[in-house]
Amino acid sequence: MKKICTLIVITAFCSNLAAQGIYQLFGATGYGGPDDRGTFFTTRFDGTGHTIKKMFTVPNAGSPSYDNKPVFLNGKFYTLFSRGGLLDYGMISEYDPATGIYKKVADLFSIGAEGAPGSLTVYNNKLYGTSDEGLSSDDGTLFEYNPATQVLTKRHVFESATGSSPYGSLTLFNNKFYGISLLGGANGDGVIYEFDPATNVYTKKKDLVQAINGGSSRGTFIVYNNLLWTINTYSDGPLGGGWLVSYNPVTNVLTPKVELGSISADYHFGVLTVLNNKFYGVADDELVEEGSVLFQYDPALNQLTREKTLTVAMGYTSTSLVTYNGLLYGTPSVGGPNDLGVMFSYDPVNNNYVQKIAFTNTMGGSPLNGMTVLNNKMYGLVSRGGYEPTGVLFEYDPAGNTYSKKVLLGEDIIIRPNGKLLLQNNMLYGVGSGGGVADQGGLFSYNLATNAYTELYSLQGMDGNTGEQGGLTLMNNKLYGVAGYGGINDRGTLFEYDLGSNIFTKLYDFGGANGESPHGQLVQFNGKLYGVTRDGGINEQGTLFEFNPVTNQLATKVLFDPARGHSPASGLLLHNGKMYGTTYAGGVNNDGTIYEYNPLANGLIKLADFDIDITGRSPQGDLVVLNNKIYGCTGQGEPFHYNGYLYEYDMALHSLTAKFHFDLETGRNAISGLTVMGNKLLGMTNIGGDLFFGGVLFQFDPATNEYKRQVNFNATNGRLPRNNELIKIPAPAAPGVAGSCINARDFIDINAANANEWVPYTDAQGRAVAEINANGNNLGRVEVRFFIHDGALRQQNGTHYADRNITITTEFAPVTPVSVRLYLKNSEFLTLRN
Repeated sequence: MKKICTLIVITAFCSNLAAQGIYQLFGATGYGGPDDRGTFFTTRFDGTGHTIKKMFTVPNAGSPSYDNKPVFLNGKFYTLFSRGGLLDYGMISEYDPATGIYKKVADLFSIGAEGAPGSLTVYNNKLYGTSDEGLSSDDGTLFEYNPATQVLTKRHVFESATGSSPYGSLTLFNNKFYGISLLGGANGDGVIYEFDPATNVYTKKKDLVQAINGGSSRGTFIVYNNLLWTINTYSDGPLGGGWLVSYNPVTNVLTPKVELGSISADYHFGVLTVLNNKFYGVADDELVEEGSVLFQYDPALNQLTREKTLTVAMGYTSTSLVTYNGLLYGTPSVGGPNDLGVMFSYDPVNNNYVQKIAFTNTMGGSPLNGMTVLNNKMYGLVSRGGYEPTGVLFEYDPAGNTYSKKVLLGEDIIIRPNGKLLLQNNMLYGVGSGGGVADQGGLFSYNLATNAYTELYSLQGMDGNTGEQGGLTLMNNKLYGVAGYGGINDRGTLFEYDLGSNIFTKLYDFGGANGESPHGQLVQFNGKLYGVTRDGGINEQGTLFEFNPVTNQLATKVLFDPARGHSPASGLLLHNGKMYGTTYAGGVNNDGTIYEYNPLANGLIKLADFDIDITGRSPQGDLVVLNNKIYGCTGQGEPFHYNGYLYEYDMALHSLTAKFHFDLETGRNAISGLTVMGNKLLGMTNIGGDLFFGGVLFQFDPATNEYKRQVNFNATNGRLPRNNELIKIPAPAAPGVAGSCINARDFIDINAANANEWVPYTDAQGRAVAEINANGNNLGRVEVRFFIHDGALRQQNGTHYADRNITITTEFAPVTPVSVRLYLKNSEFLTLRN
């Protein structure tokens, strides 16, 4: 028979392995990660050691707008997207038509850029573009992307004085780029600028003046006869509608040619197209309320004429045209048979318009400005019809008049985890506030043992839209929750998911007298479920309700009102047979209240009033109890709107006290609930820290009022936790590294202050190594190390040894026995046993 033991070198008495005593924290952010769709993470028990467990990623990232269109370089299409990627600040994608492989290749956030209304321009096997905003400057950036090295480089930061917020694309002329800014310059009407990629020199060439040559342009230059031509969107000239202008880069002369108002046209947002020495474009028609005009400009005669009126049925709105086989092709985004835009061809010789495609929901709709012609086919983007929907990259073959979707942008996965997670049998259950097959959110599970993520159900149709609903409740092997809106009345629903049968059932539709917009995790009491609605009820200020899962009957128990507080935004806390919650507004100061509800007596009393100057206002997160005191956070406070406070309500003294005042550096807008870990509180703020729209994870000691910012959310590791809450999970044994000796995360002093507590020792991620209870002994500095054996199972004289050595060294020898818990992996134990 085997003798089983663990080799331990220790200067104190060791007990046998005991029950679980070390915990990690598991949390989620609603945003952040590579595609800004949210993250799962773990930390140590104190909030340090942040480790990503899952990033919610988008298979085909990118959300197009304005003039985003694919451009071709070395056999691949590259598209600049105004949104998508890190922080949803925009990105560049690559699509290989030969293999069908689509991927994100660069994030604008990585260079401090945001938003990109234009398209990329090819030069010397590199791609150049602009953003209209940025982190260091709200005035935009000019950047370069090298597909060979996959490096995105910021080349210029726009400033108001020399031009800001470039909207159009760059135009190459004589090895230099030329563009127009929407704003900035001497008159605030934008500028014409030049950028030399060889020397990295940016030069403001011309200040625009709306009254003289137009301004605030969203246009892009075209090159014709060694001049640059465009339409400046806005003009204060005699006819209005925007100026068509020419610009000579050599002489730096800008010449206004004609105003669109001369043909009763206005707002041209596209790029002019040259065909047979004439310019063509589409602008809004001032003669009809809903319509556009296709116009022609003859540069030789300086003559602007109306060629074709585009009606609602024909498809309208400003669009860029492309030329193919002597025809012009356009894609207005509105109108047509399905009001989703059309693709048309136009023959300027005989003034013949032909509608080629009427976009549908199935095909995708609302096409963006312009297409790229390659190998007798056209490639472009529609802004609707992808998974989220976020659009489609399409191919059009004019020979056969065939349209095909090449890339469906977005995803049909459940995204943006939100609310409190539910731990049951080593599984976490939660809710995503967006995505899914109908973009209404859904339910998911996460296996802590295998790290497997599984989508359980996507809400659709009249199921409801989850929104920020608060989390799930387990009762009789069924998950119960609420959807904040949607359903038959579009005021929210209450639902059930059976873990045994995997069947989702909507149980109740909110609306009217029984409340609207339910929010918060449901509370189980005496076989019934309790929750709150933010709105509705007879007072139209929210309700507290009771739901019977046996009869599926809902009863309104409390109507909130201005005096006791209204619009409850937190879930209920069950403590000693009573329920506690907060209201977002109402009370003496109209800053919200704390209340107590007795379900047996069906009585609600107000406990305290919030004051924006003292405790902050508008609490939203769920409450927790520690040492007979209630703790929570207010989302707003002075002197800045979203600062707020961490507060304490003493149930014995009936007093409300501010414990900590949040600010931008420490994190602010704490709208999620707190979590109790030992005698400390841990929580997350929605914004603040190192990134304004990032947030932080913090630890707070109510006894000393010590606040520690433990994690800064920086977009890459997550951001905007919203109303997600941290949850305690049993820490697995630290895996270590075979053949290596590893120190536990901290060397801790065990003295009179903690000599009778279990002191945890973990690795850097919070996975368990050992626990020590000194039983009153002063051990001084205690060091814990562990070694993982990388060979065959060790044995000597018939005694087998685990593949884990744990060494505990104390500064002072104990006088009496010390209790120790040691942790090893289940696989290590099974190897010994077998």
